[in-house]
Amino acid sequence: LRRHYEVSLTAPAPQVQTGGWELTLVPRDRALLDAVSRVMLRGAGTELAAVEIVEANGDLTLMQISALPNPSVRK
Repeated sequence: LRRHYEVSLTAPAPQVQTGGWELTLVPRDRALLDAVSRVMLRGAGTELAAVEIVEANGDLTLMQISALPNPSVRK
């Protein structure tokens, strides 16, 4: 991962107590950097909660991830 991206892992202050983290990836390859400025992954513990992609032109794509409810067991 570090070969292709500048990697930064942080625990933003409001999320420290809940085990929150943020991983920021900035492409090292100029051609990719011309398309994508950065990718941010956010979560808590082992759970991924969001993926944010910021394009070089300023467009932003945000994918929020949440657990599906457990299906009810029928007997």
